[in-house]
Amino acid sequence: MYRYHETHYRKLIECYKSDIDELSSSWGKQRNPNTFVDQLCKIKTDLDLDKKTVESLDISFRWKSISVDDLKKFCKSEKSYIKKIIAIFAWGGMNEKYFITCMTGRKVIKSKDQNKYLIDQDSKKISSNHKDLVILLKSIQRIDLSRKEIFKLFQHLNLSGCKIAYFTKLMFFLAPKENWCFILDQWTGRSINLLLGPDDSLINMNHDKKNNKQYVNDKNTEETYEMFCNIIEDLSIRISSDLKINFQPHQVEQLLFSRPNPNKLSWRTYVEQNG
Repeated sequence: MYRYHETHYRKLIECYKSDIDELSSSWGKQRNPNTFVDQLCKIKTDLDLDKKTVESLDISFRWKSISVDDLKKFCKSEKSYIKKIIAIFAWGGMNEKYFITCMTGRKVIKSKDQNKYLIDQDSKKISSNHKDLVILLKSIQRIDLSRKEIFKLFQHLNLSGCKIAYFTKLMFFLAPKENWCFILDQWTGRSINLLLGPDDSLINMNHDKKNNKQYVNDKNTEETYEMFCNIIEDLSIRISSDLKINFQPHQVEQLLFSRPNPNKLSWRTYVEQNG
C-alpha cells in the first residue's frame, strides 16, 4: 500500500461520508451531443465519412446529459465508434472547436453566418483525425495491451485538442476491461498529488495561478499513468478496509473528481483550497 498524507486522507474519508450519495452525478458541465452531430454533418463531405457512419449520425442522441453508468451502457451497445466518441467528449464538456479540430486534424474557423466550421483547405493536416482515432480504438479491442501501452499509443496519436485529460476519458469508457483505465484530469491529478504530499507528488501539472487552475502536463509518461491507476486501486482497498465497505476504484475516481459549482461537493472545495 502507498503512504498518504494523513490529514488529507482523513479529509477524504470525511468527504466520502458527506458526498457519497452524490457521486453518480459528480461530474462537470456536459455538452449536448447532438450539437456536435449537427456540426459534423455540416462538414461530412470534408470528413469523408463512410455510409454507415453517416446513417448512424441521422439518429439523434436521446439525452442532453448522461450519467457515467448510462454512458458505459451506451458505449457497450453502440456500434458506431464516431457516436461513442461524440458521446464521451460531450459528456466530458469538450470545447466545440476543439472537438471539430480533433475530428478533422486541421485548422478550423467558425463561420457565424453559416453556423458551421470551415476547414482551412490550404493548410496541411496538423495532427491525427477521426479515422486514425477509430483505427486505434478498434485495435485496442483486438490486441492484449497493458494500460501503459494504450496510454503511449494515444500520446503518439497526437490528436489536436485531445490530450491526456480527454484521451484518458476514451480509455476509461472504451478500454477492453471495464473500470481498469482511469481518467487523469486536473481534479484527479491534483487530488493524487495532494494525498501523496508535497514531497511525493506524482502528476506533473501546469499551473495557472491567476485563475487557481492546474492542467495535466502533456509530457506525463505512461509510467506515471500506470502509477496513477495503481494509486486509485490502492485507495479503493484502503478506503474499503477503513470503512468496512466495498468501494470500487472507479468510485474512488468519482470521489476525487468531486463536483464543481453549482452544488459543489466538499472534496472539490478542499482541493481548491489546499491542492
